[in-house]
Amino acid sequence: MALKVAEAYKDSVRKNILIAPALYTEQACPLPFGPLFKKSISVQFSFLDSTSFSVLKNFKGEVLLIIREYDGLSAKYFGRLAGTSVEKIKLRNKASSLSDYYSAIHSEVIPEIEKHVDRNNFHKIILSECDHSIMSWLRDKTDVAKILSNKIVFLTSS
Repeated sequence: MALKVAEAYKDSVRKNILIAPALYTEQACPLPFGPLFKKSISVQFSFLDSTSFSVLKNFKGEVLLIIREYDGLSAKYFGRLAGTSVEKIKLRNKASSLSDYYSAIHSEVIPEIEKHVDRNNFHKIILSECDHSIMSWLRDKTDVAKILSNKIVFLTSS
């Protein structure tokens, strides 16, 4: 979504924050969320059809990428098709107990984003032990939320 805004307002957007950056095939963009949308974005490597990559490549402002440790897991590693998402999975957390995680972003998306940004204006924050459900995760970790918001303010001020 943020990249679509940057594309529409390319002359005025100077900073872009990408949180849980899903990039969709252009065929999915006009579809309402639901079964047809899900089917469209579940096609193997469909995100490579996104115009957002050219937006990133031409964007001259600052880009802050906020990703989660357990989002963007390798579908192939978990026995699924490469170029798709893992979705719901059980993994051992750092405390060695099994936890449910939701990995909606294709593992190939983040490297593609990084390949298309100006590295001089790029910042990345990785949230440890967090999956795609970033807002509920932050709600339970107010100390991390405060640090993250301070980093965002720092990077976006000026």
